[in-house]
Amino acid sequence: MGSEFTTSDARELTSQWDFVTRSIARVKVEEGFDTFRL
Repeated sequence: MGSEFTTSDARELTSQWDFVTRSIARVKVEEGFDTFRL
């Protein structure tokens, strides 16, 4: 019994990844994080 990864699955994962990365970026801006400072 195999698992198939469909185009629909890929689109859903891409959408979720986009939401997560945008959310992280928004929090960084709101909290004033300087992404270039170590």
